[in-house]
Amino acid sequence: KKNNDLTEISETTYTKEDQMQQYIYENPQILPVEELTKNKKLIVLIRELSTNYGRLDGLGIDEAGNVYIIETKLLRNPDRRNIIAQLFDYGVALRTEYKDPQDLIDLLHNKWINIKALVTEHFEMSDDFADVIINNFKQNLKQWVYQFVAVTDATSTRILEQIHFINQNSRFSFFLVDLRYYCHENAEFIIPKWYGGEIIK
Repeated sequence: KKNNDLTEISETTYTKEDQMQQYIYENPQILPVEELTKNKKLIVLIRELSTNYGRLDGLGIDEAGNVYIIETKLLRNPDRRNIIAQLFDYGVALRTEYKDPQDLIDLLHNKWINIKALVTEHFEMSDDFADVIINNFKQNLKQWVYQFVAVTDATSTRILEQIHFINQNSRFSFFLVDLRYYCHENAEFIIPKWYGGEIIK
C-alpha cells in the first residue's frame, strides 16, 4: 500500500480442481514453459477431453507444436499419488483413439475449436507459420512425443523422484507444477514453481 505497510497473506485453498483447471485454461502463461525453452508460449486447446481412460483435464500446444497433456490434482484428492499413472493413461488414449492425428483436429473443429485460428492469434504468427506448427503438433501426436504436466497445490519427494527417474530413463518429458494460490481482498495471486526441467529432451 502507499504507506509501505506490509500485509502477510496466508495460502488459500482451491475450492475444487475445476477452479485450478479454469485458471490454466484462461491463463496458460501460469504454466511457465519458458523455463524449459526460451520464448515458448502455451495455449490450452480443450478442457475435459473425453477418452476411454476418463476425461483429460487439458490438452495444450506450444509455439513449436509440442503436445502437452495436463492433469490437475489437489492435495486433498486421494488419487493424487496416482497422477503419473493417470497421465500415462491419457497418453495411451491419444495414441489408440487418434491413430490419425487429423481425427483429433476434426474433433476439435466439431467442438467449435479452430486450432489454426487459436495458433495464429495467441502466437501472433502468419497462416503459413501456423500450418507448420499444427503439422508439428500432428507429427508429435503420431510419434508419441508428449510433454506430461502434473499440476498440483503441493509436492512430495516421492513424486519428484518419480519424475526425475522417468525423465532420465525414457524419451518422455514429465513435469510437475506446484501452483500455489493466495487471495487477499479483491486480488488473487497464483505462484507457480516448475519441476522436472533439469533434463531437457
